[in-house]
Amino acid sequence: MTLRQVAIKALPKMRVLSLRKTIDSYRAQGPVWGQVMAFVSEQRLGVMAPCFSMYHDMGYKEKDVDVEFCVPVRDDVAVPAPFKIHELEAVAKTASIVHNGPYETLPETYNELYGWIAQNKATPCGPGREVYVKMEPADPSANVTEIYVPIA
Repeated sequence: MTLRQVAIKALPKMRVLSLRKTIDSYRAQGPVWGQVMAFVSEQRLGVMAPCFSMYHDMGYKEKDVDVEFCVPVRDDVAVPAPFKIHELEAVAKTASIVHNGPYETLPETYNELYGWIAQNKATPCGPGREVYVKMEPADPSANVTEIYVPIA
C-alpha cells in the first residue's frame, strides 16, 4: 500500500447552492447528486468550482448520514426549498489528502487521513468535505477526490 501525502490547507469562503439531507448511507449519495445537478442545470446557475459533499456528523456513521450536497455558484439568487444558496465561512486549517480511484476505496484514504490526524495530535473540529475534482463514471479508477477535515 502506498501512503498518500497529507497537507495542511486553508479553505476560502465560498457561495454554494446546497441541499442538506440525512441519507441511509454514504453509498446513497448518487440519486441526491442527480437531483442537485438537475436543479443546477435547470436554473442555469454558474458553477464556479468542483462540487463537494460536506459531512456534518463527527466521525463515521453506518446509517443516517447528515450530508450537505454543495455546488459552488457565482450568483446569490433566490431558490426554492429545500435548496438554498449561502456562504460557507473560510476554514483556517484543514488536514487534506487526495484520493485517486473509485469511491468504494475512499475508506482506505480516510483511515490514512485520520491516522495522520491522531499521530499529529490534531483534533477534528468541523464538517469534513469530499471535493470531487474529477468524476469519471465510465472509468472510476480515474476519479480524483480531495478530502478536507478541519483541525485544531
